[in-house]
Amino acid sequence: MKALYKIIATVFIVVSSFNSAAVTTAYDTIAEESVKDTCYYRADAGVNYDKPIGYFIKDGVSEYRIVIPENATKNEEYAANIIKNYFQDMTEYRLQIVGDGSETFSTDNKVISVGKTIYKKNVDLSDVNYDDLSTGGFITKSFGNVFVIDSSSKNGLIYAAYNFLEIFFGLEFLTENYTYVPHVATAVAYETDITDIPYFPFRDYYATMSLYKGVDLGARFRMNSNTYHPDPDVFDGNMYYTYSCDYNGSKFYSASMGHTIIMWLAADAYVQGLVPNPNQWKTNENGAHSGLPYGFFGVHPEWYAYHPSSSFANSRGYSQWEICYTNGLDANGLYDPSKEDPENESVFHHILEMCKDVIRNDPNGDANTLMLGHGDSECMCQCDKCKALYKRWGGDKSKNVGWTAVYDNWINQ
Repeated sequence: MKALYKIIATVFIVVSSFNSAAVTTAYDTIAEESVKDTCYYRADAGVNYDKPIGYFIKDGVSEYRIVIPENATKNEEYAANIIKNYFQDMTEYRLQIVGDGSETFSTDNKVISVGKTIYKKNVDLSDVNYDDLSTGGFITKSFGNVFVIDSSSKNGLIYAAYNFLEIFFGLEFLTENYTYVPHVATAVAYETDITDIPYFPFRDYYATMSLYKGVDLGARFRMNSNTYHPDPDVFDGNMYYTYSCDYNGSKFYSASMGHTIIMWLAADAYVQGLVPNPNQWKTNENGAHSGLPYGFFGVHPEWYAYHPSSSFANSRGYSQWEICYTNGLDANGLYDPSKEDPENESVFHHILEMCKDVIRNDPNGDANTLMLGHGDSECMCQCDKCKALYKRWGGDKSKNVGWTAVYDNWINQ
């Protein structure tokens, strides 16, 4: 089992989480007659528009071919076909995909090398730290006429294929429903030295491309969504683990995103026999609301957010939609395990122990993230301790900032 577990506290809304330079336009400088009908290029860091080395396609004809390993993985085949299929859509020219078994290495060859080919193995990549590419980073580098595309992760190789098409051909993924596919008669090959590493290792958010469209579309936007279970031979596996249960009271660990803290408590309550049915849907004195199961309210109402004016609260002013993020902490928002009352456990300690339980019992030994996502802001706890910290960390006019600060403090303890 991996020793390091990360807790993701916030869902980032990331439009572009990869390194890139400003968007500019670069014209074809090899032959003036090719400016008309040529694509306009996005000037990514690492593409040297002052050094054209030839053409990927000119006047509708290409001398390039895609090379993959003779015993290519499904991931390498998938990435190669991304380039082949979109290339044909944009240029009406069908590139060949060939195995490297019949190739003789030379940088004079006009090749787009995808994955661990003889081209990748015979060029100098001593400047590349492949460990840095493990969360979706990739390289695209030119050596003479050869373009080497590679990554240490499956997702990274797919991102590289899409990036290659975006940079040199002007393909753009605009929304989940629309992709800009330009007509390209001439595309220039420029000297290229790209190492692209994501700023955030885990990239996902509430959007249809993540929640409903699946990993294939999500990959175009460089998201490593865990919502769908991808083909493990093509995409990297799921990385977010949360605590769940089944109807027989067995606990297990599954990939999930968003609002997971309450899921943890609801699942554990069911496993402990504190809830007769995990799918009670209506609000009542037990505190269940908005589809959330009955949980620990009868034993620990103080664990839950106290917000009498919230529509998410029951008649006693508590809601299972959110918890109190100062329960178990002192007035300064700090946790002291020596002050923990074994007879009246805090919600902080309880969830901490659940995290440890997931780590100890990870069924596959490959989870590296525990997702502890908060609820929405409709029921920020209004107990005296929480309100005092909201004011201290957010100011009188910044209630949401104060609540976020309290939550971030809680998750980082």
